[in-house]
Amino acid sequence: STPARGELDLQALFVLEPMKERIQEILPQVPGEIEAAKRVLAEGTEPQLDIGPYCDDPDACDFKGYCWRHVPEPSVFDVYYIGKKKAFDLYNQGVVRIEDIPEDYPLQARSRFHVQAHKSREPVVDREALRNFLERLTYPLYYLDFETFATAVPPCDGLRPHAHVPFQYSLHVQREPGAQPEHSGFLGDPHADPRPELLARLLPETEGKGTILAYYAAFEIRVLRSLAAAFPEHAAAIEDRLARIVDLIEPFKKRWLYLPAMNGSASLKSVLPALAPDLSYEGMEIADGTQAMEAFLALREQHDPEAIRQVRQALWDYCELDTLGMVRIVDELWRRA
Repeated sequence: STPARGELDLQALFVLEPMKERIQEILPQVPGEIEAAKRVLAEGTEPQLDIGPYCDDPDACDFKGYCWRHVPEPSVFDVYYIGKKKAFDLYNQGVVRIEDIPEDYPLQARSRFHVQAHKSREPVVDREALRNFLERLTYPLYYLDFETFATAVPPCDGLRPHAHVPFQYSLHVQREPGAQPEHSGFLGDPHADPRPELLARLLPETEGKGTILAYYAAFEIRVLRSLAAAFPEHAAAIEDRLARIVDLIEPFKKRWLYLPAMNGSASLKSVLPALAPDLSYEGMEIADGTQAMEAFLALREQHDPEAIRQVRQALWDYCELDTLGMVRIVDELWRRA
């Protein structure tokens, strides 16, 4: 059985767009492009063309890995918020490594911060700001992470196309600073609407006074707001949870703690390996949210019990690592504050 959904109005799902005029505009260019491609093939030698903004315009070229093999990692292209124009300006001046960027090269503040931290190879710690952040937290701490899926055809009534439907959460609860966390979670049935059961589990598990921590909390807030709208009988309880959320990305976005290994990024995938190298997404069967969504949706067509068990375990492991990672990050913040 599939989640509750009435008859679909198939016409309402599609928008017809006349393309004839747009095709006729570009049609005259096609023969010339075919001839140019044939000439390149006939030459038998590789065209000598350096890398440029066109490597990603309109999409990343399939040969990028080949043409960019001389560019080290990290390079000027990895500088935080540098923008393509400045990165290629440096590259065309022969500056490829971050440490070779001249001191007087005009960069915005957050890009300059990344370059200086990379050159010094020293951690940047604002202890006072970290302490203020940690003092805002009320124990027990609830570390929360959702996984969602989104489909073009809504799976249930009351949803719009591509709406995010939460099908899984991971929750670590830590009673006091440095305490061993307790883990729980929920992983829905791909053949049913996962939201009612998810809420029935999550709300009792997050009852109380403690801070709810999420990493890039805007996502968790969006999910909770959509649940409050869909299930008004739980709206008051969800509002209580929303009022207790603190975003764990803040100390890293505001550079109160920065390590060169973070490569200018404040994302969990960059921060966690820098602070807790033993916790890694490397080698995991499911290692990001897109893979999690695809794996969960594929379970609808899967009938082999062992294959289903393996996928569900991989989903559980991935989501658990996200919240366990947050526990370790907060432990590290206490240690460095």
